[in-house]
Amino acid sequence: MRFNGLTKGFFIFILALVTWAFFDVLSPYFSAILWAAILTTIFNPVKNRLRSALGDRNGLASFITIVIICLIVFIPLMVILSSLAIELNVVYTKLQQNDTQFPEVVASVLSYLPDWARGFLAEHNLDDVAQIQKKLSEVVLFRSRAAGWTIPRRQRVPDW
Repeated sequence: MRFNGLTKGFFIFILALVTWAFFDVLSPYFSAILWAAILTTIFNPVKNRLRSALGDRNGLASFITIVIICLIVFIPLMVILSSLAIELNVVYTKLQQNDTQFPEVVASVLSYLPDWARGFLAEHNLDDVAQIQKKLSEVVLFRSRAAGWTIPRRQRVPDW
């Protein structure tokens, strides 16, 4: 009997190990799987109506549904994302060239903050306008590179 319990325990351990490995392999694709499930749920009635209208031609109905998804979802999304990239580029360029009223705006905002908020910012070295501008530039540059956008930087000559 002890051997039977040991076998079940080993089976459960191996099952848990394989399940963990499965989810570890699929973890980079969870967001894509989620969006695929959402789009499938939303556009399945459209595909079914197209299939019945086309005389049970499932492949053609699926193709037309994919074209509809691209026209309704992905093309506007790409336009919005490209507009966002352009605006981020403009903001980054203005921050780098000090072409904004950023220091005056931040100084006025900092003057209205309560003492505990000023103390919190001072603890994190964010009580100086130049330091805040530098941190924001670093964040924008890092996020834009992570998103695959390239923002031109000034070329620096190395001191050798």
